[in-house]
Amino acid sequence: MILKNNFHLIINIQKNIINYCLILVFFFIQISLNFLSVFSISQPYLMVIFLFLLINNSEESPSGIALILLGLFYDLITGTHLGVHSLFFYLIKNLSIFFEWKYNISKNYGKWLLFSLVYISTLLITKFVFFITIFKIPDIYSISFNLGCTLLLFPIISFIFDLPKFLLNFLNK
Repeated sequence: MILKNNFHLIINIQKNIINYCLILVFFFIQISLNFLSVFSISQPYLMVIFLFLLINNSEESPSGIALILLGLFYDLITGTHLGVHSLFFYLIKNLSIFFEWKYNISKNYGKWLLFSLVYISTLLITKFVFFITIFKIPDIYSISFNLGCTLLLFPIISFIFDLPKFLLNFLNK
């Protein structure tokens, strides 16, 4: 029995190892955006876009515990408050699943509207928790810049993410 559970755990980890490596790559891409002068105010959350697309398009989405650990790792390497990105990633996963299950938004209105709803909700909840725990009002200007850039970049990254699927469908015809 224990051997069977361990074997199942190893298979799950192997299925998701590529996803976790890609998430780590996007962590470092996100950090590298700090060095661009265009994003001196705030950077768009490319890793959140990738995480959202990964959750919605993969058969095995990352588990909640893995997202919390990845968020803690990201908080450690960026020097932000511990738990902020864990909450952010966990909410991205759960709200995208909830809104899709409850309202079927991506099938009725499109993936961009689902992402917009999930991202705005997650950002508001995270900033509210940040305000309650730190007693510091977040910078509204940087939040609006981050929100606008992220929502504008989502269709481009989504197209790039789906490009191999389109090419394979085109070549198979």
